[in-house]
Amino acid sequence: MLWSLLALPLFIAAYLFLLSRRRELQRRMAALRLVAESMNASSTARHAPMGLLIAAVGLLLVSAARPTAVLPVPSHHETVVLAIDVSHSMRAEDVHPNRLAAAKEAAKAFVAAQRATTRIGVVEFSGEALLAIAPTRDRDAVAAAIDSLHTRDATAIGDAILVSLKALFPRAEFEVSEGRDTLYGAASRTAVAPGSNVSSALILLSDGQNTVGPDANDAAALAAERGVRIYTVGFGTPNGTTVGGPGWSVHVHLDEALLRGIAEATRGEYLHAQTAGELNSVFSELTATLVLESRRTELTALLCAAAALVAVLAGGLSLVRFGRIA
Repeated sequence: MLWSLLALPLFIAAYLFLLSRRRELQRRMAALRLVAESMNASSTARHAPMGLLIAAVGLLLVSAARPTAVLPVPSHHETVVLAIDVSHSMRAEDVHPNRLAAAKEAAKAFVAAQRATTRIGVVEFSGEALLAIAPTRDRDAVAAAIDSLHTRDATAIGDAILVSLKALFPRAEFEVSEGRDTLYGAASRTAVAPGSNVSSALILLSDGQNTVGPDANDAAALAAERGVRIYTVGFGTPNGTTVGGPGWSVHVHLDEALLRGIAEATRGEYLHAQTAGELNSVFSELTATLVLESRRTELTALLCAAAALVAVLAGGLSLVRFGRIA
């Protein structure tokens, strides 16, 4: 369709030809009024309406090629699940007053910033993952569920992904051992492109390593098959921290490679925070990501609207200058 732009030089040539014929006619009639009009015809301003009209035609011809561009557009995330690590390492006080308390405050601020139409669920995970609250639009209930989180043993990141997927797709069963998900009463679901599900998203926050439960990479593969993006948040210092109680202590270390791999496999994003302030910034960034997302968008309608605007401007200039639209 872009070859049609070759018509523009022909259009310009036809305009110049008609203009030259009019000047010849004016010279033959030798009337002062017509000579004055002939002088005006040579001015740049007189050609502005026609120039704008040609530009409008050019925009229409380009729009016929259906061009696209990657633009920030409003997202359509209808459901977001927050999976929050509540392992004992989240009791570490290297973040005031401790990691879990900072995570709770950041998560509640994130929930409050989401659109009222977005359903939000919360999954807590330690040695096993539990659905703290199913996706809902009740922000008070979600905040209460976040406030109720408390620490337990171990870290099951893979199980957290599976429970989150179950919250997003209540009618589906997810088995890592089979490497795919199965619908109740139906055959195996056909996989879609990773990251193609624009209505659902999972945000997973952890400060440790996957120590028990299903393999986290296999669980991420199931999310990728569903097209669900997983945004992973690593919370902690690169050297890790030591937590413990009476008679015991354990050193925990953030597995950034795992969290980054989960995000990459699902076309999500990995973000890292070491302090409460950085964690709040991370959740603010995630809010912006979920409200606006970059998507390849067709520009046909935009170019047609621009062409219409330019054409109206051309007609307005012609009407003001010459008293007619021509």
